[in-house]
Amino acid sequence: MRCIPSPSHECTLADQRVDLDKAWRSAIPLPCNRVLSEHLVSTTKKRALLIGVRYRGLKWRGSDVPMDLHGTHNDVECWKYALMECGYLEKDIRILWDRDDVHPLSNDYPNRKNILREMRALTAGVQDYQRRFLAFCGHRQGVAPDGSDSAILGADTQNPISDADLKICLLDPLTKLSSLTVSGESH
Repeated sequence: MRCIPSPSHECTLADQRVDLDKAWRSAIPLPCNRVLSEHLVSTTKKRALLIGVRYRGLKWRGSDVPMDLHGTHNDVECWKYALMECGYLEKDIRILWDRDDVHPLSNDYPNRKNILREMRALTAGVQDYQRRFLAFCGHRQGVAPDGSDSAILGADTQNPISDADLKICLLDPLTKLSSLTVSGESH
């Protein structure tokens, strides 16, 4: 299933008009409505990391309750489409997901190791006026093993990614004039 925008909403990219689906217009935080000068727009480098974890066949630890999430892969495709409509190049959008055609040993599989590697790559060498975007579609847990407030769960659910991990990989490398937008569709 693909995300198809409706002509009812639009945003402006430089002089180009782009149609966006109503849900995405409210969900995309301003990369569309750029107020940067022509010079900054032409030198701005944008990259995105999209992570979709369905957890098919997995159960919550110590329980028979299934972890399955439906729609996470479609959410990733919708984010990809919306970001491309807002000027992100397909080659600058990295996707990790646990689709049936992605082997668990693949670099595209959303386990802890791959997620942390791609988060570091997302923010590595970021410079002023560069934009980064991260969407995580998956589960989170309330208290991480290290005692921090919460953690996200990759497909290898026994290895949560804590708030501290996220700070080190995503926030610490940013400059004062760079930006990171994060969408967490967690359950």
